[in-house]
Amino acid sequence: MRHINRVQLLGYLGADPKLHASITDRSIVTFSMATTRKWKPDDGEPQEATEWHNVVAYGSLADLTHQYLKKGSAALVDGRLQTRSWTADDGTERRSTEIVARDVNFISPRPAS
Repeated sequence: MRHINRVQLLGYLGADPKLHASITDRSIVTFSMATTRKWKPDDGEPQEATEWHNVVAYGSLADLTHQYLKKGSAALVDGRLQTRSWTADDGTERRSTEIVARDVNFISPRPAS
């Protein structure tokens, strides 16, 4: 049996991407992305729910994402889910699930600064 771990998101950035460097000087960018689901239940009142996703990209993809995307930009992200675990300074166990981007398509032009 073949396993598949693939995520596609089409949404808007909630903040400017943050550029970091790894200990080997590899570029890393992180950003939050919102997706909104809208529906109309049988009783007729339209509903919507927004989900926030943490995205990380590496290398040249990180550099391009940092250069061309800003808060409010629309983007299509293709990647995989990854969950990290660590122990916080106060001793509590923490977990974070994020999307590791394989590709980021810039849907809308960079917003004016």
